[in-house]
Amino acid sequence: MTECAGGLQACAAEAAPDAIRNKATHRGITACAQQCFQGLSASPRCPCFLRVSLRQLLSRALLALAALSALVAAASAEETSDTSSPYSTTARLDFTVTIDKFIYLRIGPTGGTIATVGFALTPSIPAVPTVPTNGNGVAVPWNGGAPVFVLASTNAVLPVEVRSNAGSVTLRANVTAPLTSGSNTIAMTAVTISSDNAGLPAPPVPASGSGTAVNVAGTAFSNLVTQQTANWTFAFAPSNPPAGLYSGQIGFTASAP
Repeated sequence: MTECAGGLQACAAEAAPDAIRNKATHRGITACAQQCFQGLSASPRCPCFLRVSLRQLLSRALLALAALSALVAAASAEETSDTSSPYSTTARLDFTVTIDKFIYLRIGPTGGTIATVGFALTPSIPAVPTVPTNGNGVAVPWNGGAPVFVLASTNAVLPVEVRSNAGSVTLRANVTAPLTSGSNTIAMTAVTISSDNAGLPAPPVPASGSGTAVNVAGTAFSNLVTQQTANWTFAFAPSNPPAGLYSGQIGFTASAP
């Protein structure tokens, strides 16, 4: 019978042979280990050793194996085999692909800023085209007829692009701010737009609010995918507008189901 007392103290054998019982041992952690090497068994109360039963070890091993088997099953593939000649077997693999819908609209050059179309109307005095000169009391030849306004434009031709994979696309114009100079207003219907691509037509501009939608032609996958480009030309034809510096804004909206 063995016994371990005093924590990390030497262990002595009570029923061991005299040669072993009288043999000096070193105190400390190595004392119990020394008894094991001398043929003695360590006390169950000895803190130098841990008693772990075989049943506990097997239980833990089986739990770890079960967890590993679950992981393997989750990632398992189809398995086939052939044991007859000629040997041939096939394993299948499924695929899933998710493609989100999108729609893209650009009016003007790339760069992320709002393009500006400018028009300038300059009067010409008949009978011959004569541009008035700034100043008071300046004499010019004039036959008394009504002056004709000559239109000059800047940035009046803009690139336009529509892209989508969301099905049929419609396009409409929305007047977000009318042409205004002080208390004077010009209806936005004075602005007209033409397109050089029938597949990407320009929508009519309303006097205010939202206008009528036009259809953009699809280009692939039974018209579910659209990739169209065009050049839109803007024109201005007001009816006897009062003088002033006018500013306004048109928004364009592309929509898909």
